Amino acid sequence: MAVKSAKVSASESIKHESDVLLEIKGCPFIIERLGEETTATDKGDMVYNLLLEFASGGTLDGLIHKSKGHKLSEYDVRRYTRSILEGIQHIHKYDYVHCDLKPDNILLLPTTTTSSGGTSFVAKIADFGLAKKTKVNYSRWRGTPRYLSPEAFINNKQDQSSDIWSLGCIVFEMLTGKSPWDLKPGYNPNNFPDVLMFDHLRTCKLPTGISDMARDFLKSCLAMNSRERLTAESLLSHPFVAQPQSSKEGHTKVKLINSFLGYASGQLGQAVYYAFKIASLPFRCLAQRNFVIFVVVLLLLGFSGFPIAAVSFSSGGLLIIDMKQDNIAAMSLSSGGLLIIDYMKQDNEI
Repeated sequence: MAVKSAKVSASESIKHESDVLLEIKGCPFIIERLGEETTATDKGDMVYNLLLEFASGGTLDGLIHKSKGHKLSEYDVRRYTRSILEGIQHIHKYDYVHCDLKPDNILLLPTTTTSSGGTSFVAKIADFGLAKKTKVNYSRWRGTPRYLSPEAFINNKQDQSSDIWSLGCIVFEMLTGKSPWDLKPGYNPNNFPDVLMFDHLRTCKLPTGISDMARDFLKSCLAMNSRERLTAESLLSHPFVAQPQSSKEGHTKVKLINSFLGYASGQLGQAVYYAFKIASLPFRCLAQRNFVIFVVVLLLLGFSGFPIAAVSFSSGGLLIIDMKQDNIAAMSLSSGGLLIIDYMKQDNEI
């Protein structure tokens, strides 16, 4: 068990954290509140104590700095990111914004022992002292500058999309060991004009040497415009963190491929994703110049084994129809997005 303590006269933040944890209790990806108590010191001072579950694995920040090259394997990054996302989704469901998501506030708790004798850890969100309701506004941003969103700096606006930006910073740091926005020498986050002008912040550059799915996930979190960031619920379906699911008879799957690269998931799989990503480039270029192209070709669908009857491309749209198998796949290509609607009529489950 871990204990957070403060003199009763200075315990407002801890008591607030206790209240938030009590309200959102029940999520396995948020640190558990075990109780509270008030004690007296030898000098007679009254102390408020918040009792929490103990994280024997330390913090995510400590793990990053202990890792080789100060970065984690993409496999581990995906595991921890999904856990954090599950926690964020739960927080947002209760209309809260955490406001201070960072590796220091992500705790690691043991779950199982691996086949090699090691211990597997799960990530849990902690430290809710700065959490607020979504519509509550303050005169100044709350949290840690390195993980704050642009709108928090400029407009003191922190809503649920701000937590998504912070998540992107955490994922970036797990993958690279560095912050997305490197601070130039002399930067002072308390200097308000500096913050407004962004004189001491460099625009983030996505790291090289990571998978396309990881890059696309980061773009979905680190969009400068807060309205372009995906929600926690949507990000949980992203292939970077998504858990595989089986398809059912008559099931209609709609996957939104967001941001610049786009992504595909579900039954089409990663192989088709990469094929469409490459194949779509010339079509997107042509579509942006308002060309209308109609192409009829014979292709072989890997998952059906039957040829496609017709392929039609017009104004950024690609329609594939397999008349023999009643398979219809419609793709809409536009600037910055790919929408795949895959309807499959089958007699048996896959």
